[in-house]
Amino acid sequence: MNRDTGNVLLVLLGGAVLRISVGDTYLRYVKSTLQIPLILTGAILVLLGLVSLWRENPGRSARTRRTGPPSPGCPRRAPTTRRCRPATR
Repeated sequence: MNRDTGNVLLVLLGGAVLRISVGDTYLRYVKSTLQIPLILTGAILVLLGLVSLWRENPGRSARTRRTGPPSPGCPRRAPTTRRCRPATR
């Protein structure tokens, strides 16, 4: 199982705990005094899964960044993340 699958399972498990604890279904499994801890646990699981997914899969800006050598005609000190124009004389 890869990390993305585990993170999605965290989100789904947290969502299931939240769904059970918001209604009256949780009374079949635990006492009524545990509703608040169940809601907090479900919210933490969902948040943990979403943050893990976000950190493992960075946004578009990190994927589109140029990391290769500079274009021909660019000075060596030019950053590789910008296009530079060849010098015209």
